[in-house]
Amino acid sequence: MLGVEGIEDIIEREYFSPGLVKKAFAGDVEAQYHLAWAYNTKTATPAQRAEATYWYLQSARQGHSQSTCAIGEFYLHGIAVPQSDREAAYWFRKSAKKGNSWAAYLLGEMYLAGRGVKADKREAIRWLKQGSDLYREARQRLRSLGIKPPPSQFLPEGA
Repeated sequence: MLGVEGIEDIIEREYFSPGLVKKAFAGDVEAQYHLAWAYNTKTATPAQRAEATYWYLQSARQGHSQSTCAIGEFYLHGIAVPQSDREAAYWFRKSAKKGNSWAAYLLGEMYLAGRGVKADKREAIRWLKQGSDLYREARQRLRSLGIKPPPSQFLPEGA
């Protein structure tokens, strides 16, 4: 069994390998995303969060939906960037339009609360429905609004 140090060594070798870094600098969108993800740990320092932001932005600008959603979350919570609901909504919308269900759920919540966008229940429901195929949170929110969630391919009935 690997101890914490063993796991950290594997993560460092896999996610900070010279090959990955080289690909990221060469513009490989997946390498940029994975490098950002590696920097964005729960114990990340402010400098590591700044690196994560840089690589998420590089990947997001090329249309990577997970990176685009991550940048939205950074703006929503003020992680390594100034907190901005408006910027968060902008990035969530871009990601949700590419099919990212988590971004759709978060955008729906923003429309319900009027955070960064004009409050609009109809728009909120639209995005929550998109997020409901994968996320219980979106399904629960729809139910709280008196709306039956659409059937899910991925979640059991009643989830």
